[in-house]
Amino acid sequence: MSPAVADEARLFRTLVRKELLMAVRYPLNFVIMFGWTLLLFLGLVFGGEYASADAIIDSLAGVVVGFFLYTMAIRAFQSTVTTISAEAKIGTLQQLYMTPFGMVRVLAYTGVVHVLIAFGFGFVLLPVMLVVTGQTLSLTLVPVVTVAALGLVSIASVGFALGGLAILYKNVSNLTSLLMLPMAALIAVPADRYPLVEFLPLTLSSHLLQRVMVDGLTMTELPVASLGLLVVKAVAYFAVGAWVLTKCQRRARRLGTLGDY
Repeated sequence: MSPAVADEARLFRTLVRKELLMAVRYPLNFVIMFGWTLLLFLGLVFGGEYASADAIIDSLAGVVVGFFLYTMAIRAFQSTVTTISAEAKIGTLQQLYMTPFGMVRVLAYTGVVHVLIAFGFGFVLLPVMLVVTGQTLSLTLVPVVTVAALGLVSIASVGFALGGLAILYKNVSNLTSLLMLPMAALIAVPADRYPLVEFLPLTLSSHLLQRVMVDGLTMTELPVASLGLLVVKAVAYFAVGAWVLTKCQRRARRLGTLGDY
């Protein structure tokens, strides 16, 4: 292994270790988050059943898949903003900037770690949702992980851009909260009926994830053009998100406000 690759691996291991330490040190936080997410799902299912039993029963499998993706998307989306806010609050944001890896790379790896954590959270929650609803889904790992990961990269990249705004303007929590509802709409909108929405984050991955988990399609049965578009979207959104983050942190450095909170 070359020294450069070894350094990258060391950075990644350190960030994974940091997140695991935080999870172990504050277990109640995780339990509360898991319980609250489950309550939200139960409210969605039983509230929908009370309002329109036939409609919710017919689409229950799709609701489970959509909520599975939504819970992971929230964590992936918020990771960069919450990391920057937390580092600024405890006074270590400037130290991130001074690392030999650079702030953008550290935040990019942090985003990857949070996407992996989001997967772990989603796969812990999914069996509980299936037991509660009595639904069965296809859980072929390769297409599920591939399609979901590409969708999460696109929404995490939007969070990357918001992280840049958090460096510059310090508190963008209201903007982050405002985007939660549109994120649910992006997952719910039928991409097969409105082709233009396929270019938005999460829409196409939500549609393909439904085909995999509800209809049981394998990786080779998914449309090649759709998979290609998912990859292009992930790369494009990441490039734009990283560009905005870089521009914002350079401007904050010029203004001398990088370490302000």
